[in-house]
Parts: sequence; structure tokens; C-alpha cells
Amino acid sequence: AAAAAPAVTLAAAASARAGCGGTGFWASLAQSASVPSGASAAGHGAGPSAAALNSAFGHQPGHYHYKRTNPKIFVFGGPARDSTPKRRVTVELANVSAQSFSCVHSLKDAKQRIETGAGTDELAPLVARCVSDMVRREQEYHKTHVCFYHSYSFAAIIYEVQAAIARTLYDLPMDFAPLPRLLKKPFDVRPTMDMLMEDYKRMHQQDHNRDFRAVAISVSCSLFGNSTSAPPIQFFRTGYSSVDLSFREHLEHVLVECGLERQLLDAVVDKVVEVSYKYGLIGDYSKPSLPPSTPPSLHQAGQTLQIFVRRDIVDHIAYRSRPLGVPVEGAGPISDFLSGVHGPCDGQARLFMHPTIFTDPTKSRIFHYSALKDFMHPDPSHPGSRGAYVQELHAALAPILGSAESL
Repeated sequence: AAAAAPAVTLAAAASARAGCGGTGFWASLAQSASVPSGASAAGHGAGPSAAALNSAFGHQPGHYHYKRTNPKIFVFGGPARDSTPKRRVTVELANVSAQSFSCVHSLKDAKQRIETGAGTDELAPLVARCVSDMVRREQEYHKTHVCFYHSYSFAAIIYEVQAAIARTLYDLPMDFAPLPRLLKKPFDVRPTMDMLMEDYKRMHQQDHNRDFRAVAISVSCSLFGNSTSAPPIQFFRTGYSSVDLSFREHLEHVLVECGLERQLLDAVVDKVVEVSYKYGLIGDYSKPSLPPSTPPSLHQAGQTLQIFVRRDIVDHIAYRSRPLGVPVEGAGPISDFLSGVHGPCDGQARLFMHPTIFTDPTKSRIFHYSALKDFMHPDPSHPGSRGAYVQELHAALAPILGSAESL
């Protein structure tokens, strides 16, 4: 049986709280050779300008944008404040233990942060509802599970394709959440998190190293903390993405490893990307020899995964970290940190995403949220819904999804 969670009441959270909260709107994006035209390759010259990135990826004034922090790092940020007086949303929360409550003063404080973070535009009700649902699910699973948040955008197509393949392999439901990691071969090389952490010491690019990325993802530990690269509420609309890899090449690698014949590769990938852009997913999935493709605007393209892991196994597959995956020196088991008993669980972690764990509902649960309003609609018959997208995606992947044996 899963270990019982210590009670984290709002009163205890308030007394333990130390410097939590705030508005961290910016996330690091590493420079690479796959950045838009007009930008230099990594290590050559000053690199791409913020203007070049904004132009290539659909920035509109007052929405979301890249910002240079040094010659090699870019930040992809949250919304500019709208000065137009509008009606703010209101939310209701139950006074029941939740992991993220260790980072707020009170229930009123939590509600105010959600209402403020939701904004005042036409998307505000969706943001407020989704974040309130995140809190509710934290409360539902609190006794037996810990919770992590993973914000993303450009990788959405890859995650959806991996989930589609996993449905066939593991007989999962059609509404199964996007899956960050699917291929088992990298886990054969590094079958445990301890082995990954040992190898990490020799990885030049830290958690941007290809071998690290093959088995682990970056996650936030609280909805309300700000000691993380991508605070979940602030990044709900935009998501978080690196640009130091070719998303198309990665997607091609996944499909080939899963058995797709190479002569079918270009046609299948092109169809997958076409269908995905139709539903508002973004990212540059053009061929390396061609100019960057023009996906939908970055506005409202964020995706969030709420990932629950059983308390009795989390210490084997997650560790506290600083930016770039650097382990927190002297940190004890992450389960102690996430309990909130010793202080707010404000920070980030790296999660060892073994597919046999994250496709098994007895060990983990993943819930998906999107800033694309229609995409969040639960009815597959609703135009633009994720259910409708999954059906079209499965059709595009027909050459590989014919049967489990074909995989």
C-alpha cells in the first residue's frame, strides 16, 4: 500500500512558509542551430536576436515573447498586463490538504493567486477552471500521491504521437494524457534514476544532454511557488519550450524506433504535423533543409501535465534540482520535501519518466490541461476538441497503429 501522506493544513503551511509565491514570468530557452532564419548557430556570433525569434514564432505585441538574458539564453514569457478594465474571475476552493498549499498563506491567498494569474481576458475563465481542477485533484490524491507539473508547447505533437502509440501497446483509453517518454531503449542503458544522476556528473550539457532528455523531464513541485523555471499558473497560456533541438528529427526517431518504414516517414510526419497544426498545436516541425514552418500563433498554445506518483515509489524516480537539472546539494528524499512539513515545497525537480510506470494507473496518474479552449472540450464530436484530434491523429498514424504486433 502507498505510504500515507502527512497532513498539510493551511495553518501549518502558513507557519512554515518562507518567501514563496511571486510572478516568475520567464523561462530559459537554450540557443541552437535550429532557431529561425536570421539567427546564428549555437556558438557562432551573438546568436539569434529576440526580434528574429518573435517574428518567426508569431509574436504579437502585448502577447508572449522571447527576451534575451545573455548571448546564449532566451526567455519565453507570460502575458503583458491588459490595462483595459475587465471583470475578473472568481474561484472556490475547499479547505482540504493539498501539496501546493504549503506555498500560500491561506485559502484566501490561494484563491487570489489563481484569480490574478487567470487574468481578465476571454481565456480567464478557462485558466481559472483548469487551475481550480488541479487543486481539487491534488486534494483528491494527496494521501497516497505526490504531484508534479510539467509545462510545454513545442513538444506537444511528439507527446501526442507517443500517447497514440502507447494506447495501442498498452490498451489505454482514448482520453489517455499526452506521454512525455515512450521509447524503452534509453531506459535499458540507464535503468534507474541513481544511474542517471551518476552519469549526469559527466554530461557536458547537463539536463539538455540528449541522453538525459531521453529518460527525464523537468517539473515544478507546486502551483504557487516561483523557484522554478516555469511556474505552472504563469506559464499556463504559453507553455515552456527549448529550441536547441530539431522537433521533426526527434519525432522521426520515435516513429522509426517504433517500426515505421523509412519510405513512409516523410508522408506520415507531414500528415501528423498538418493535423496537429489544424488543432492549434505548435512547434517548428519543418525539414532541416527548409525554412522554419509557420505554426499557429504562440498565443494560447500552452499545455500542462499534472503528474501524480505514488508516495512509496517517488523517491526512486524523482530528485530535487536547480535549473539545468543540478541536484540540490544535501537534499534528502524528495518525498520529505513534498510533504510540506519542513517548509514550502517551492522548487523544481527532475522526473525519471519510465513508460512502464507512467502507463500504469496503479503507480501514477497524468492529467492534461490546455490553453486551447476547444482542445479542452471533452466531447470528441466537438470541433477542435482533443478527442477529435486524437481520432484524426490515429488515422494519420495508421501505417504504424495497425496492431500492437506492428509495433
